[in-house]
Formats: sequence, C-alpha cells, structure tokens
Amino acid sequence: MKRWARVCVAAAVGLWAAVPLCAQQATLMADAHVSSARPAVNSGTLTNLNVGGGYSALLQFDLGTLPSGTTAAQVSKATLRVYCNRADTAGAVSVALLQSAWSEYGVTYATLPAAGGVLGTSDASADGYAVFDVTAAVQAWLAGTANHGLLLTSASAVVQFDSKENDQTGHAPQLEIQLATSGAAGAVGATGATGATGATGAQGIQGVAGAAGAAGAAGAKGATGATGSVGATGATGATGSAGSTGATGAVGATGLQGATGSQGATGAQGPAGAAGATGATGATGIAGATGAAGFVYQGSYSSASNYALGDVVLWSGSSYVSLVASNHGNTPSTSPTMWAVLANVGATGATGAQGVQGVAGPTGAIGPVGSPGEKGDQGAQGVAGQAGAQGIQGVTGATGATGAVGATGVAGPTGLSFKGAYSAATNYALADGVLWQGAGYVSLVANNHGNTPDQSPSAWALFAMAGASGSNGAAGATGATGAAGAIGATGATGATGATGLTGATGSAGLAYRGAYASATNYALGDVVQWQGASYASLVDGNHGNAPDASPTYWGLLAAVGGVGPTGATGATGATGSQGIQGPQGVQGAQGVQGPVGAQGPAGAQGLQGAAGVQGAQGPTGAQGVAGQAGAQGIQGVAGPTGATGVAGPTGATGAVGMSFKGTYDATTSYAAGDGVLYSGAGYVSLQANNHGNAPDQSPSFWTMFSARGATGTTGATGPTGLQGIAGSQGLTGATGAQGVQGVAGPTGPQGATGVAGPTGSTGAAGMNFRAAWNASTYYATNDAVTYSGSTYLALAANLNSPPDANVQSWTVLAQAGGAGPTGASGQAATVTVGTVTTLAAGASATVTNVGTTSAAVLNFAIPQGVAGSGGSSSSTTAIGTFAAMYHSVNYASNYYSVNTAAGALTETVAVVSWVPQGCKATRLEVSSMQSGAITVTLRAGSSPTAMADTTLSCTPSTAGSCPATGSVTIPAGSFIDFRIDGSSSAAAGVWTALTCQ
Repeated sequence: MKRWARVCVAAAVGLWAAVPLCAQQATLMADAHVSSARPAVNSGTLTNLNVGGGYSALLQFDLGTLPSGTTAAQVSKATLRVYCNRADTAGAVSVALLQSAWSEYGVTYATLPAAGGVLGTSDASADGYAVFDVTAAVQAWLAGTANHGLLLTSASAVVQFDSKENDQTGHAPQLEIQLATSGAAGAVGATGATGATGATGAQGIQGVAGAAGAAGAAGAKGATGATGSVGATGATGATGSAGSTGATGAVGATGLQGATGSQGATGAQGPAGAAGATGATGATGIAGATGAAGFVYQGSYSSASNYALGDVVLWSGSSYVSLVASNHGNTPSTSPTMWAVLANVGATGATGAQGVQGVAGPTGAIGPVGSPGEKGDQGAQGVAGQAGAQGIQGVTGATGATGAVGATGVAGPTGLSFKGAYSAATNYALADGVLWQGAGYVSLVANNHGNTPDQSPSAWALFAMAGASGSNGAAGATGATGAAGAIGATGATGATGATGLTGATGSAGLAYRGAYASATNYALGDVVQWQGASYASLVDGNHGNAPDASPTYWGLLAAVGGVGPTGATGATGATGSQGIQGPQGVQGAQGVQGPVGAQGPAGAQGLQGAAGVQGAQGPTGAQGVAGQAGAQGIQGVAGPTGATGVAGPTGATGAVGMSFKGTYDATTSYAAGDGVLYSGAGYVSLQANNHGNAPDQSPSFWTMFSARGATGTTGATGPTGLQGIAGSQGLTGATGAQGVQGVAGPTGPQGATGVAGPTGSTGAAGMNFRAAWNASTYYATNDAVTYSGSTYLALAANLNSPPDANVQSWTVLAQAGGAGPTGASGQAATVTVGTVTTLAAGASATVTNVGTTSAAVLNFAIPQGVAGSGGSSSSTTAIGTFAAMYHSVNYASNYYSVNTAAGALTETVAVVSWVPQGCKATRLEVSSMQSGAITVTLRAGSSPTAMADTTLSCTPSTAGSCPATGSVTIPAGSFIDFRIDGSSSAAAGVWTALTCQ
C-alpha cells in the first residue's frame, strides 16, 4: 500500500480569498480478483487483477488521508486509475459500488458481494491506464454510506491490471480526490494603517519517493492563509483595528517514505511574511514493522560465499534455506543450526525383482543443469523532486486554529519467518514458516500452538508442496527357466522406485465393423466385409471409398475364392498364426440341390493371414515389461455352400476389439475388452467396472490371451477358409523411472502498509511457486514451476518459454532423477491358435488356453449370426461408440474435444468436433481421477459460436465413474464438445465415451 501527499493548487487569486484545489491520494487497503470458473479460489496475494472472461476485480481505499472534518460538498472530483499490463481483448471496463464487506485474503466468486449500478466506464488497452470518474462514490462514503470498495467488470474486454503486490511494472491502483477549500477573509477594519502581513502557511509534507529509483514527488506546500483586506478609510486621525490573520493551512499527514528513491531536495524558501502563529504540526505516524525477507534462490552452494538469512541453495540434490545471517563455510547437510532442508532429494528406489524381459529402448540423455542467472544491477538513483512554490502571503489577523493531527495508519504485516521443522511444543507467531512431512506451511494466526499443519487449514496454509514419492520400479526380465530350487525366505520389500518416462503408444488393434457401408466414416484399423472378402482400413477418415477399388485406402485381409474342381492335394505349407474367428455371417437361402458331380481335385490352400504388427520400441528408463503379441485377427466369414441365396439382413455388429491399456493398475476401473499386461502375461477384461481384481487370481473378471515361454512346435494346418485378420499392435515397453520432484517455496502474502515512519531496508524478492509450467501463463521473476520432473525458478519475466530450453529465463532449482538400470534380457513366450468352432446364434464367445503360460494354445468358440430370411434385402443402423478419449484436466481449461486431447479455457474451434452426417446421442460415460466431484456435459450447436448444453450430463465422484442416458438428436452438420466443471488445480485424467445411433 502507498500513502500519497496532498497537493494544493490555487484555483483563483483576486482581491478576496483564493480558493485552492487540494489533490489527496487515498490509501489502497485491499485488492483481489475472483473467477466464475474457480468459485472457491481466493487470489488476494497475486500480482495482477484480471477483469473479463469470467473474472471481476475488487478494490478498497481508506479515506483517512483526507483532512479531519472533510465533507462530501468539499469533494470536487475523485478519479480512479488502474494500470493495464496485458490485454488479450481490449474493450470497455465498468466500475460499480460494492454493497457489503469482504476481505482481501478470503473473498471468492462464491462469496462476492452484490454491487450497485454502474458509476462509469473506461476503455482498457495494454500498457496504459484506465481512468474512471468515481466522484459520486467518494461523496457517498463521506456522507455516511458504508465504504465497501469498488468492483471492476467487463462483458467484452479480457484484460489484466497491476495489483498492489505487483513488483514488475509496479503501478498499483490509485484513487485521487480533489478538495475545494477557502481561506478565512480578513475582517474589514476602520480607517487606519494597513494591517501587518499574516504568517506564512506551514510547509507542505514531503512527497513520496518513486519506486525503483524514480524520483519522489516533492510535497506541496500547505495552503497559505488568504490575504486580509485593506481597511476602508475612516474618520481623520482614527486608527482602524488590524485585520484578522488568515487561517494557517493544516499540516498534511506525513507520507510514506519511498522504498528506493532518494529524498527530493527542498526548494528555496520564499519570502517570510510577518510572524503569525503557526498551527501545530500533526504527529508523525508510527513506523510500520519491516516485513521479513522472502526466500532468495542463490544457486548451488559455495563454501566461499557469505549467505544471508533466507538465502536458498542447492546441495547434494536437496534445497536448503539459511537460518542465520553471515552464513559462511557451513556445509548445509552437516550444519542444522545454520541450514534447514526445504526439499530433500528423493531416495533411489531399490531394483525390482527380475521379471519378464522387455524390449530395451535407447537411453535418453540427461539435459545439463542450467547455471543461475546473474543478479540484476542496482537501479539508478532517482532525481530529487523540487519543492513546491511558496504560498501567497496573508495579512496579519487573529491566530489560526491548530491543524488536526494526521490519522495513524495500520501497521504492516510481518513477512514469513522460517522456523525449521514443525514442533507441537512450540508456540508459533503469525507468518512463522515451518517444514512438516516434506512440505512448507505458514502460520495464519498468532499463538499457534499444537495445531498440526496438514490438519488445521484455519491455522496453517501450505506454501510449498512435498515432492511426489517415486513409484515402484519396473520388474526386470525373466531369464531362461532353470531347475527349481528350494524356496528361500521372503526378502525385505525394496524401496519404491521412481516412475519412468512414458513409452511411445503402440498402434491400435484392428476393430471389426461388419459389412461395408459407404455412408460410414472408417478409422485406421477398421475391418469390413465387402463382396465376400475382408478389408482393413489403411487411413483415418476413410469415407465413400469402395474397398475393392481403393487400394490406397483399404488392404485385402482375406479374399473369397470361387469354388472350383477339387485338385490334387498340394504340399502342406508352413502354418500361419490362426486368426480369431469373427461372428458367423448371415446365412443365405438354401440353393437348389443339383446333381452330384464327379469328385474334383482338392481346392487350393486358403490365403495366408497378415502377420501382427510389431509394437513400437519404447525409450529406456527402468526396464519395461516385454510387449505382448497382438490378439489374433477376426476369422473371415466362410462362403456359403452351393448357389448363393438372396442376401438376408445384415447380422448384428460383432464385439468391439480389445483396447490395450498397458500395465495393470489396481486403482484403474477397466471396461469389458480392455487388455492389460500383468506378470509378463496378457489379459483381457471380461466385465465392465473391473476394479481391484488381480488378473491371475480372478478368472471371472479376466482371461489370459498371451503368456510367455519357449516356442512351441508347429501345429497342424488349420481348416481351409478365409484367412484371419492381422493381429493388433504389440504392447509398448514400460517406461523409465521418474525423477523426484523438488519443492519450491512461494513468497509470503503481502500485508497492508503501516503509517509513515523510517523505512527498513528492502529484502530480496522471494520465490512464488506456480505449480506445473503452462505455456499460456505469464510468469514473473522468482516464480517457481515444475517441468518434466524438475523444478525451475524464473530469472526474468516470460511467456511461453519452456524452462528446459531457455536458460536466460529459467534456472534449475531441483533436477529430476536419472533413469534406473536396465534389466537383463529374457525369453519371449509363444501364442498358437488351436481350434476354432462355431456356436449357436446368441451364445457367448469363449477363449480357452489349453497350453501353458509360456506356450499358449488358444481355442476359440464364436457364435454364428442369425439366419437371414428370403426376400428383399434391408439395412440396419449401426450402433457404437462415436468417440472415446482421455483428457488431462485441470481448472485452466473448461472445454474439451470429444475425439482429440484438445482443451481450452474458452470454446474455440480447436475443441469442437464436426458431425457431418448427424447422429442421436444416447449414452455418455465418464471415468474421473480428479480429486473431487466434476460435472461433464455434452454441448452441441449449428456452429462453433452457437453452442449450448444438452441433457446428456453426469457427475462422477472422486476417482469414480458415471453414466448418463437419453436421446439427444445431433442434426447433420452440427458441432459438439464437452464442458467440464468443478475440476481442481492439479491435472488428473478424465476419460469420456459418447455413444450415438
């Protein structure tokens, strides 16, 4: 907060009294902004005030700087100025009176007070002031209306103003009040000598020094008493009485001393008037307490450096804060009275037991640690302000009344004082900082005793989060099986290893989509039936391309052969992997039986199925589990015997292919058809909502489709028929270990400034922890973020500058841990298809492993389709999932695409999806890993700028799922997306699936 000097300028000078206009700067007591997107979040400590786009800003000023007894009638004009440092969308901003109380560090959108009518508007654009006439508001407050402050809103602009905490551009909001006062007129005397000259008005208060080296404005002189009039001529010889002395201007309250700029030089003294009594000088306000210095990051520890209290260094992978001044030559890890740990380096996880061998990826190089940037130069000394002009000399008269004593301002708050590790026996003061269970907390109250920090939100606030614990190290590969030895005693559980980097995603498996339809838009890997043959889509967005005439769009999987005479039996070829049998095709009408012909030669061997696609090789971190072979493709439909009957209606759509979800996670809820990797084997989920059931111990929930072991002998040749569809993509290797996250400490909250007194030395700026780095966020100097497992500190203000690639803007505060050791290579298992049988229509498909876990032999039983009746053909509308998608969700985005990972704060073309043929949305399913309940709503509209909520909406609980059913018509050519409300600040996964007909 800043308290400004009063400046008075004479508006007119004549024979009678002058009328000066006095400009007063009110004290900014509190400022904050609130957001409709985050209704429970308070932002009173932030350096900016956001307005528009769902944001509103609140301001409150103290009128205690006005002279005692100031009335509404004396206010000639009041002007509010706010500095716009950023304008995403320039436009008009409105100001209104708030009608009830609020607090800077407690107000949220949910508790935002009501506001009165608009007092005025002003255009706001980047790098300039928005100016508002708020005369009516100040007059109302002086007339007795409660002063609850002002509200800034905008329906068209999206702008950002400086708050009083902003130390970059440093233009805090200002309220300037102009007063009109009049000096006392001299009394009219009788004829006589001219009255003696009145005393010179009191010297005005010293102007406030400019911030960061700028010159402080000189205080204006106090208003000089008006000149007494000359007595009229009376009777000869009689001496008239002296005119009364003009009232001496009251001494203004002492302004606050500028933090950096030097005191302006005093101007030359004007000519002295005749001695008149001077009004008493107002008492000097009590000096505000100097806030404790924030944490200052000084890079890696050096024994040659002399560290100050609050300096933060990096030593042996951990961060330490200095507990004393003149801290020199004391090694942080061995000097607990000199240094306290801020963020420990994470322990290296023990090597996991030797497991099944995965394919090793290349080892990623560890990026170099950037060196800390140099400290900026001291700002130039501000030019001294000039003294105000000498007031007009008044005539001698009666002694003026003594000036009122200036009001004492509120004392400034104490800055954060770090006290080391938390102790329940200690009685903590307001703003004391402690370390508790790896995280930093600051005391919100005085006499804080016996309140556990993580369980007492009214007594403590978190300012630095603990680093995340490393996850279990991935299992190493299993070597060749030796002779069984005696079972040894169970060893102690190894420490948890860090999470590895995510490997490249394997390509999706093939999905059988039934008979080809020219109106359907097929995705990469979709399989269709066309004129008796099976084809696989080679591209996404495959629409209107006939499979047999579009070789760049479709690949032949299994061709239908004509029935020829039986030829001689050819030599047996090498047996290919048997494809999974697809659903039985529609039975045509029985053809007319012809005469029995002579036995022909045996038919030619069926076409060989395409091999499964090899899984992509993941990067090396900790040794990943070996990728499994893709599931066998769907068996092609057998051609009918005899003459082909008239085609019946299309059978029901076959089951959706397996969706591989990576390594099994006991906290994940799996859907039917989800595939996982567990203990070196592949399993597929048999049920929906499959949660917490270990695959190798839950046969009713999981079935194994791939095991590991030695290669089996070549099986007998399978029955002749259409070749199976190519296998799905192999599993990707597990990822390397994630480094331990270091904790960054934020700057303590700014308190209100006390009444003027001697200014203490300015402490260095502390760190401000801003969570994970975001390309759309503007970062200030000393902001700390996490990025790719490491913690970085901003050396300069920046926007969209990735921390690991901009050493001028960022420095490493805590480096991510390196990758764990690579496990030894193991031996791959084999999977062979056994028998494939056809079940009755309507029966459930089964898969049975009749081999071993290392040499699996899978027997498939697939139900046939419902027989078609004779007559004309008909068609049915396919029912299926329009889009299933994973999103990393937090409150920084409100809208998300239904079929891509895109998300945005506003509903832009990047998140809406086009539905060219339309559909009827019948089901929405959501699975959330958010820390609280969220609400997901399907939105639709005729254009990206005309979207509206539909009735499909559901609210999953914490780490839960929910369905929503209904019938929402999406007309052809419409656009759709999701709105997600209630998400937290921490990013967490949300899965959505939309079903259309």
